[in-house]
Amino acid sequence: ECLDSVQPCSPDATCTNVPGSYECNCNDGFSGDGTFCTHIDECARDSPCDINASCDNNQGSYTCICNDGYTGDGVSCNDTDECSDTISPCDPNASCQNTVGSFICTCDSGYSGSGVFCEDVNECSSNPCDVNAACTNVRGHFTCTCNRGYQGDGETCTNLNECDDLSICDTNALCTNTRGSYECTCNSGYQEVGTSCEYINECTSVFPCSPNANCDNTVGSYSCSCKDGYSGDGFSCNNIDECSSDINPCDDNADCSNTIGAYHCTCNHGYRGTGRRADEPTCERKFLNYFKTNVFYLHKNAICNNMEGSFQCVCIDGYSGDGQTCSYIDECAATTSPCNPNASCQNTVGSFTCNCNSGYSGSGFFCEDVDECRDNPCHTDAACSNRGGTFVCTCNVGYSGDGILSCTHINECDSSQASPCHSQATCTNTEGSYTCACDNGYSGDGSICIREYTNECLSGPCDQNAICTNLPGEFECSCRSGYSGDGLSCAGKVPCDPNASCQNNPGSYSCTCNTGYTGTGSFCQDDNECVDGTNTCDENARCQNIPGSYRCQCNPGYTGNGNQCTSFQCTCNTGYTGDGSLYDDECENDQPCSVHADCTNTFGSFTCTCTSGYQGNGINCQDIDECVIGNNCGVDATCTNTIGSYQCACNIGYYGDGRICRNTNECSDPFNQPCHQHATCTNTIGGYNCACNAGYSGD
Repeated sequence: ECLDSVQPCSPDATCTNVPGSYECNCNDGFSGDGTFCTHIDECARDSPCDINASCDNNQGSYTCICNDGYTGDGVSCNDTDECSDTISPCDPNASCQNTVGSFICTCDSGYSGSGVFCEDVNECSSNPCDVNAACTNVRGHFTCTCNRGYQGDGETCTNLNECDDLSICDTNALCTNTRGSYECTCNSGYQEVGTSCEYINECTSVFPCSPNANCDNTVGSYSCSCKDGYSGDGFSCNNIDECSSDINPCDDNADCSNTIGAYHCTCNHGYRGTGRRADEPTCERKFLNYFKTNVFYLHKNAICNNMEGSFQCVCIDGYSGDGQTCSYIDECAATTSPCNPNASCQNTVGSFTCNCNSGYSGSGFFCEDVDECRDNPCHTDAACSNRGGTFVCTCNVGYSGDGILSCTHINECDSSQASPCHSQATCTNTEGSYTCACDNGYSGDGSICIREYTNECLSGPCDQNAICTNLPGEFECSCRSGYSGDGLSCAGKVPCDPNASCQNNPGSYSCTCNTGYTGTGSFCQDDNECVDGTNTCDENARCQNIPGSYRCQCNPGYTGNGNQCTSFQCTCNTGYTGDGSLYDDECENDQPCSVHADCTNTFGSFTCTCTSGYQGNGINCQDIDECVIGNNCGVDATCTNTIGSYQCACNIGYYGDGRICRNTNECSDPFNQPCHQHATCTNTIGGYNCACNAGYSGD
């Protein structure tokens, strides 16, 4: 019988001829009576694979594939030490720790990140150094350097007394130590020329004394002494009226006339001589001079000198003219003022006075600027700047006002004005200033913010049936095709097996396999009533299992409905040989099954079995969407359903057959570098990051 054109056994069985009959035995990986064989799902039973492997059931057999992080034949899988690879899976600034089936990346001290990608931590942003030190951030750590004028290790800085060095200032200067610096001030009588102090000759540079005094220059100073005929301190000298003294310096026969700085003796009419009491002769009556025979007018501010046969009229000091007419001299109206440029000149009778202007002090002939800032005339939030003869108050940075009476704090972060910070930064107003802080997902000093490429998806925040999309400063989860939810939690759209009924319950649902099937409801398997003995076929009938049920067919020589069979005998007519029975091949004649099913002819009937990739009763077969119900695609692969099957394709950033996908190191391809030539490429799980090198900016 095994050689007949119509095989009596299942295609998944072996036919063995025996005397007078035959035997059908299902092949390995199948179960049944040999006439009808059902594929055994070895993976649904006690898995024959390693606990660290996935079992892939296939027609008549199975395949074991080690999970990611393990190597072996699937039946035996050993942990893979990813950290021992030539190219570490971690960032160059991170340590790699192998774990069972995976690995852990931890950023080194001075760096932060996921470990797969680490960026330098700017320790200087927390101000770890002394207030009088400068902080310099370097990769992985920082350095503190005391400011000029301070000494120490940078974390602690003390003021340096530069004045301990006696040579730091000129020998004719005074050194004053200040916080972080020092000041050299030339001694009195010396002036600053470059970095040295030179001796000032006040008597030749700016005459400091009264015009009626003598100036005597000394080392570092000077002295003023009034000239003969004047009295005072040398800065101010007043004319002495010798004629009003108790002892008249003129002869009794002479008139005494006081002059600027001196006096004049004139013998009375009829006398001649010097007129001075100390001279010989003084006034003698010897002859009449020109005064007796001529009448003339002598100005009151002039003196007359008698000469032999004539006379001379001379205006006294402070006046000018021919003696007969004398005009008052205004010394202050001269082209060159006799006073200091920073002083006012006041004309007096026969002389003048000099007074230093406001903001200056001195004799008027010599005036020096007064430093008004020493008295702190400005507002507490303003700086004072001394100017020639005055001062200026300017509000500090972050304040506005007149600097003297008011300095009001400026809110730089006021929304009505243009923000001083980057568009991706937050501005915080502070006393007298402001701070800028980059928003989440960006890094920088706040005035410049650059998008960070931290891949939050590396931590696996989404459901295993969802796709994670990295965004600036956040991530987004979306359920895969065939699933619904918020991405953090995804459930299948079709919760029950096609051969089960779904019952909605308050807040949930339940799946119950249909009659003729057993399972959880989410997965239902056809019951083989012909094998498990639950059929009602007659002992003289053959049991044929069909999806969800069975058929009973009386054996040759019997007739009935299969549940009850009675014997009969057929005898071939004259001229014919055989057993008299009629054998009909429905599969060949009627083609009753679906085009996506295999038809198996049986004695008196047939069976229809949907081909791999389809499900149904064989007469009607529908494509199975393996991407929804179940597939062997890797977690880093995308499943695409096809007619009767499905395809697995590794996601971007991975390579493999779709069932096993390994991370692609995009940075190691010398012919297709993804980053700019002035950037550093860092490989990440499923992708890569590009960071511009020092001195460059961009994405």
